[in-house]
Amino acid sequence: MSVGHIHDQPRPTNTARSAFHVLSGVIGVLLAEYAPWWLVMAVPITLASTFWLLEVTRRMSDAWNDTLMRFFAPIAHAHERELVNSSTWYATALSLLSLTGSPLAFGAGAIVLGLGDPAAALVGRKYGRVALVNNRTLEGTLTFVVVAFLAVLGVVLLWHDELSTMRMLAVCTAASGAGALTELLSRRIDDNFSIPVVTGAVVWAVLAV
Repeated sequence: MSVGHIHDQPRPTNTARSAFHVLSGVIGVLLAEYAPWWLVMAVPITLASTFWLLEVTRRMSDAWNDTLMRFFAPIAHAHERELVNSSTWYATALSLLSLTGSPLAFGAGAIVLGLGDPAAALVGRKYGRVALVNNRTLEGTLTFVVVAFLAVLGVVLLWHDELSTMRMLAVCTAASGAGALTELLSRRIDDNFSIPVVTGAVVWAVLAV
C-alpha cells in the first residue's frame, strides 16, 4: 500500500485490505502488550515460516498459486500473484522486531504500518495534489505522520505511561517520522517489511538512549 498516489496513476482502493491492515496492527500491539514474550516471538516466526513455505510451493504449481490467490482475493493485490505476498513480508518484519525484546518497539512497528499506511493512502488518492517521489503525495505523507504519531501516542498512554513526557514525544515523533520517510522512499523493498522494521528499530534506539 502506498502513501497517496498521484491522480494520474491511482491504485484502486481496497477497503477489505485497509481493514486487514488496521486489524493486523491492533493485534500486533495487543500481542506485544499482553502475551508472554516467548509467544510474541513464536507467533510471527510461525506465521512467517508458514507463509514462506506457501511462497515456495506456489511457485511450483500454477494451480496452487491460483487457489491461494482466489482465497486471498479480498485482501490481495493482483501483482502479488508473481511477487512475495505483503503478509509474508509483514510476518517476517514482526519476527525481526520480536528479537528486540521491546513491547513498545514491536507495537510501534505494527501500529504505524497498520494505521498510518492505509490512512495516508486514502487521503493521498482522494486529495493528493503535490507530487513527491515514488508516486507519493505531500498530502498522503503528512497524513501518515499525523495518524502514526497519534497511534503511537495512544499505545504509549495506554501501556507505557512510565515514560516521561519528553520521552513519550520523542518516541512518537521518531516512530511517525521514520515510518513516513520509509514509506516515501520504499520502492524495491515491500513497505510491509520496511516500515515496521525501520519504525521498530528507531523506537528501540530512542528507548535505549
